[in-house]
Amino acid sequence: MTDDLPMIATLGAAGLLLGGLNAWGLWLTTRRIADGFVPLLLFPLSLIVRIAIPLVLLVVLADGSPPRLLTALGGFVVARLLVLRMIAVRARGAPPSGEPPS
Repeated sequence: MTDDLPMIATLGAAGLLLGGLNAWGLWLTTRRIADGFVPLLLFPLSLIVRIAIPLVLLVVLADGSPPRLLTALGGFVVARLLVLRMIAVRARGAPPSGEPPS
């Protein structure tokens, strides 16, 4: 079991990184669409890239092992949840540190 801990940590961190990059890609896409860039072309291409790259990398990281895939996928989901939480905090107008607004 202890031999698996570095692999679990690495896969979880890789999943976190992929989830963060995915959220960043979505943010960039929405920002470019708001700036007037061609949304009919940008949105579908961004969607395909944001699905294909993490999917391929998760499969490569898993190396055919379902537990490894679930670990990396768990990191991906955690990153997405953290980004959603950060967005919700900012939407309420509270500073990201959690202190009440002055």
